[in-house]
Amino acid sequence: MIQQGKKVSEAASISTKKNEFSWLRQDIPSLPDEPFVGNLINYQERVDGYLYSSEYVNPDKLEESEMVYANWNQLANRWLDLEDVTPYFNLAPEEIKDYPVFQIDSLTKLNQAKALYDFASQEIELLSSSWLEPIYPLDKLLIEKKGNSFDKNMLLLHLLRKQGINANLVMVNDKYIGRKRLIEVPFINQFGSSVISAEIEGKNYLLDASDSIVPFGLLPLEKLVDQGFVLERGKGRLEKLHHQFRSGSIQTVKLDKNDSLGFVLKNQIRLTDHEAIKIGKAIRSFNGEGSIFENVSRFKNLDLNEINIDNQLKEKRAVTLSFDSKIEDSNGELVFIYPFQFSEFFKNPFTQESRLLPVEFQFPFFENLNSTISIPLGYELEDYPESISITIPSKSVKFSYLVNLAENELKIATKLDVTSEYFSVSEYPDLKYIFEELANHLNTPVVLKKITKP
Repeated sequence: MIQQGKKVSEAASISTKKNEFSWLRQDIPSLPDEPFVGNLINYQERVDGYLYSSEYVNPDKLEESEMVYANWNQLANRWLDLEDVTPYFNLAPEEIKDYPVFQIDSLTKLNQAKALYDFASQEIELLSSSWLEPIYPLDKLLIEKKGNSFDKNMLLLHLLRKQGINANLVMVNDKYIGRKRLIEVPFINQFGSSVISAEIEGKNYLLDASDSIVPFGLLPLEKLVDQGFVLERGKGRLEKLHHQFRSGSIQTVKLDKNDSLGFVLKNQIRLTDHEAIKIGKAIRSFNGEGSIFENVSRFKNLDLNEINIDNQLKEKRAVTLSFDSKIEDSNGELVFIYPFQFSEFFKNPFTQESRLLPVEFQFPFFENLNSTISIPLGYELEDYPESISITIPSKSVKFSYLVNLAENELKIATKLDVTSEYFSVSEYPDLKYIFEELANHLNTPVVLKKITKP
């Protein structure tokens, strides 16, 4: 039984024999509608009961039952002995019809792992499934060429071990469905999917072959969780997961002017890791109608022209977008330039004066924005934002907006670096202030004025 919430624990009434439990709670407030709150299940007042067995077990003979697990190691060993799991460890290639052949022995271990990852990721179709085990044994999976997360990752595990790479399957929960904190007792139904933990050339890699769009070395957003259940025979355990990524964007903007279009901003945005995956998914789901980026927040309702996409998600975990955006002359005299309107935070998401729940971003991230505005002939610089550099007390959010004015050229370098995904309610005023300053500077235009001849 799991109690969540201080007031729930305080309201608990437990009988002397500990066989009757009751809670009385009144006037329970609703959860607020706030941006960046993560999974609301983590903030509900609730009581959950968990069965320790899916079969009847005589309470006087618990020690004799195979259905009750005293520790994580016992649970891991039981799972590894499942009928459809053992072939991934025991079957030899010569026993399997049409077993894939890889000419990779001359490659480094890392490149061998990447080649095997591509096979498991690309060649096996992902099926939606709530099963906590493979749908097929190894030989049938290679015939069907489709399976769930466990099928695909168990295939990858099999291939890695065959190449002498130390790897284990790890069960994880979905951060948008399950609890943030795992139950510390061996209860398997709190998990929903799997990843692979592999030691390659002295470095630990977390891999997930489930989604073909996710490149080697990254996990999908829902699997960026703190802990996982390592299914290693004789060493089954809960273990902290160490994620290695640098997600963000680097944008360069240059002002251009031509006779037909007038003022145009030439934009290039390089997105890395999880920001690149968002674009990769937009590209995959595009059906040829409308805008390819209509579901990407930073590009919504913006008129883009001359779009070019350099998709290197697989090779470099990056996607580079190049495009033009037109600037409208306000009144013929003044030109208002907003070089950074493609920032995720062009609009401040934190407008509430106070907050009840912590702030949870999807992942730590950065934005680097660089603009070069060459003042065209016949114009002069009328106004521009001032430089600023601020951080919050924890140093986990830093923002700088630095302006450099040279002869006939204005350069602006903006950096936002968020090194944590979680911020407590007490940090909200500082977080709100820094994002207000960010949005204010991004929304303050560079103003050019047409020179009037005397």
